Amino acid sequence: RGVPCLWIGPAGVAKSMILSEIKKKLGGDAKNFEYLLTKFTTPEELFGTAKLEEMKQGSIIRDTSGKLPESDLVFIDEVFRGSSQILNSLLTVSNEKIYHNPTPIPLPMLSLVGATNTPNSDPDLEAFYDRFPIRFLMTSVFDTDENQQSKSNLAGALLKKSAEFQTLYHLEQHQIRQNFQ
Repeated sequence: RGVPCLWIGPAGVAKSMILSEIKKKLGGDAKNFEYLLTKFTTPEELFGTAKLEEMKQGSIIRDTSGKLPESDLVFIDEVFRGSSQILNSLLTVSNEKIYHNPTPIPLPMLSLVGATNTPNSDPDLEAFYDRFPIRFLMTSVFDTDENQQSKSNLAGALLKKSAEFQTLYHLEQHQIRQNFQ
């Protein structure tokens, strides 16, 4: 199964168009799910509505028909804009490819693609950002030299943040190992 990837780039650089081309290559049998996250996105929008009969019996089991849990290719636009409840739900989906309904269900998902117009800068979202080990900085082929320089600076900032993250991770791992010796 595929590794989640993140597409970072301003509006208008064809992130959605690239996804359309990927869907064409997958053929007509692939089930796709696309959604634009906002801070008001609810679990029902991504995972389906709760089944009434099960709710009457005290259980929340969702009807996942046509939703993320049944999809081969998942595209989440503005992936960092979701509420903490949505992003926490997506952690397990992206990392383990499992959805709890309420029992764990393996997902058929071949790939999860997240898109954002701006890179993540919220420290509270680092764990979620880390779930996207493949990151593409997308730019327009029509950009001026000045815009390219600005985006180059952005790319440098992303690389620096990634390096800082890795350094902290290695320091924490070293400290944990020393504590157990």
